[in-house]
Amino acid sequence: MPKNIKRAFNRLFLVLTVVWLLYCAILPMRERSKFFDNFLSLYAQQRASCETPDCEQSIEKSKNRMWEENTLRKWYADLWPYMLVLGFGVPPIAYGSLRGIAALGFWIWRGYKQT
Repeated sequence: MPKNIKRAFNRLFLVLTVVWLLYCAILPMRERSKFFDNFLSLYAQQRASCETPDCEQSIEKSKNRMWEENTLRKWYADLWPYMLVLGFGVPPIAYGSLRGIAALGFWIWRGYKQT
C-alpha cells in the first residue's frame, strides 16, 4: 500500500472510531428515552382507568419506583460491559479486516509481485 493511502486510511479510521465511541455512549440515552416514553403512555392509560384513590396511590408509587430504579447512572452501570465490547472491540476487527482486504486487493492488482 502506498504511504499516502495508509495515512489517509489511518486518519479516516481514527475519525470513524471516535464517532463510533460517541454513538456507543449516546445509545443508552436514546434507549432510556424510548423506555420512558412507553412507560409514560402506559402510566397515562392506567391512570385513566383508575377510579379509586388507593388505585391512584399505587400507580404513583410504582411510577416513582420506576423513576428511581431507571436512572441514567444505573443504565450505564448495567450496560458498561456491552459498551466496552462494542466501543473497543468492533473497531480493531473492522480495521484489521479492511486493512487485510486492501492489502490483498493491492497484491492482486500489482500482479502477485512480492516486494
